[in-house]
Amino acid sequence: MRIQDHPVATGAALLVVFMVCFIAIAGITGLSGNASYRAYFSDQDARVQQLDEINKTFGLYDPLVIIVTVPEGQTLDTSPGLLPAVITLQETLQTIPQVQYITSFEDYVIDPEDEFASPLESQTPFQKSVSSMLISKDRRSGLIVLDIELNSAGDAKEILQINQQVQTSVDQLLNQPLGTSNLLSGALALNTAYIDVVKHDIKLFAPGLILLMLLVLVVVFRRPSIALLLITTGALSVLASFGLLGYFEVSLTAINAFVPIIIIALSIVTAMHNILGVYQHVATGQSVPDAVSNSYQENLTPLTLSSLTTAAGFLFLLTSPSPPIQIVGISVALGIVFSYLITLIWLKLAIARLNLEPEEAQKVLDRISPALLKSFCSKYSKPLIVSSLILLALSGLSLTQLRIDDNVFHYFPEKHPFRVSLNQLDDRFTGATTLNYVVQLSDQAEQRTDQLNELKTFTQWLKQRVEVNQLLMPPENLLELNALTRAQQLINLSSSGLERLITADGQQVRLELRLNALSSSELLKFDQQTRQWLKANTPELDIKGGTSAEMMFAQLSHQNAWNMFSSLLVALLLITLLIGLLLRSWTAMVLALFSNFFPVLLVYGFWSATGGPISLGCAVVIGMIMGVIVDDTLHILIKYQRQRKNSGPEFALDSVWLKVMPAVWVSSLVLIVALLVGLLSDFRPIAELSFLSITTLTAALLADLIVLPSLLSRQKIKNRV
Repeated sequence: MRIQDHPVATGAALLVVFMVCFIAIAGITGLSGNASYRAYFSDQDARVQQLDEINKTFGLYDPLVIIVTVPEGQTLDTSPGLLPAVITLQETLQTIPQVQYITSFEDYVIDPEDEFASPLESQTPFQKSVSSMLISKDRRSGLIVLDIELNSAGDAKEILQINQQVQTSVDQLLNQPLGTSNLLSGALALNTAYIDVVKHDIKLFAPGLILLMLLVLVVVFRRPSIALLLITTGALSVLASFGLLGYFEVSLTAINAFVPIIIIALSIVTAMHNILGVYQHVATGQSVPDAVSNSYQENLTPLTLSSLTTAAGFLFLLTSPSPPIQIVGISVALGIVFSYLITLIWLKLAIARLNLEPEEAQKVLDRISPALLKSFCSKYSKPLIVSSLILLALSGLSLTQLRIDDNVFHYFPEKHPFRVSLNQLDDRFTGATTLNYVVQLSDQAEQRTDQLNELKTFTQWLKQRVEVNQLLMPPENLLELNALTRAQQLINLSSSGLERLITADGQQVRLELRLNALSSSELLKFDQQTRQWLKANTPELDIKGGTSAEMMFAQLSHQNAWNMFSSLLVALLLITLLIGLLLRSWTAMVLALFSNFFPVLLVYGFWSATGGPISLGCAVVIGMIMGVIVDDTLHILIKYQRQRKNSGPEFALDSVWLKVMPAVWVSSLVLIVALLVGLLSDFRPIAELSFLSITTLTAALLADLIVLPSLLSRQKIKNRV
């Protein structure tokens, strides 16, 4: 249908599309950011509920840990004026409304100027355990742990404000007058680190992505207007997608910062075939409006199918247990729908108004012609097919070594202050990783005695584990039946910190383990071995756990990876089956299967062979790349089949090389160059996602430009598609 044939209908369609986009974009103010690590978990998640129950029972909150280090040559015991200054600091910090509880090394350091202070030797075993957690082995560093209850969980402004208040107080009362230094760690510092990387990525991605894409597109087309049209299509799709989410008051996290790249990338892939189709028709002497009409008519079927299948594929991310990854799926699917509508209506009208001459169009086509590659593939088709099959087999074997592993603390660069603080906790204290187990004790004397005997056996076993640096629990004499009630007449549970380890009725006891730095798989293995030991050796002990923020992330990482792989591979299979049904060809379905899976298997096989683990970012790559792979495969197979039926297989393959392959390699090049920005991210999942996306795009480009044409040139295949 020619544009000028129905100007009223076209104008009405354009008006509707812009109204829909405008209404959608207006909702963008409803978006909010969530800087809490808890944003990665659903409130209905059993792991979250268990941790919340433990926190409520024992009065625990998200910690902000201040690591205070005295100057070289001093210790906490000998640093002049340190302890009075720390006491003043604690009094200042207690005025912050969100601070609920303070645990400080100051309680376990002897003031050299206090002649009445009790010697260290008089400390109880429980006090010595707490002291080892709060004071470094060389006694040069100490911890002040603030338990923080935010007014609004995940509020970036509140988190930054609290961290700034704390840092300012430490600077004024300790660092400046005494020459000490400090780092911030714990959950609140982790949240601040998330805010840091999001700010960094937004500042980097927005201009970097646009500039790189513009650069490549201008180099290809030598027309800034074409580049701006493509970028604008993607940008409008991003704004409309996020705006629509804003109406549902969606909260965004660090990993969602990559979504605009995905949408703009897929938008350019979607539109590239139409743009180059226009250039091809203009080069033959057609007017620009006629060329636009013919190009859009030729590309309508593959454009529609690829948009539909890619959007559906991304909706498979809804199977992820993590809300931010679900938001990735929804936002990209919406972005693809908006990109499809904008490409069909607005971009079509905008291109039709370009002043494009046949000579200019031909120069662009000559510049991006894959003629040399076509000659190479024709000459070496058999070796190329054999090589690809060998690579595929080797990749399949390598996948047997694929492992799922992650470490949420290592998402940040080694020199990031938060990462440095973790290293100090691991190297100089009892470790940054925490694990909680809760024991339910009976109120019957005989059964309680049996339970305490088993608990003693369990704690002795834990202390022998090489992963365990420290085990904190109430003194054994307080665990006897009614012992705590009698002791409460003599001690204050709150001031001693015991209320955070044992309930007032003495029936629930928390064991707090401090562990070496462990990856997610190591932490899960430790917990599994612990559970197995408990089942075999302590039948009377009612124990829950292990639970902590680190354990939640470990479990999420593994569950998410398996869900992503299974669901997205199922999506690829279903899309491949759909291609076979649409083309009514088993051969086409097999070729689509090979082309769609070849890049994924090749890259993940290489990744596993080099020891790379599957982390939070790696598992999302398949969803993004699937859209590009499916889009190009659909264009190649649909247009090959269409030309084969009209003009025979030889002409059909030549037509594919002439009309389809330029758009395939140009769009892939644009994406690869743009994704280089992601390699500069301070957030490791984004950097890994970018690297794997680039390598998968490269593998997909090889599959579409080399392997698939080589297969289509084979006598037994070319007549069956």
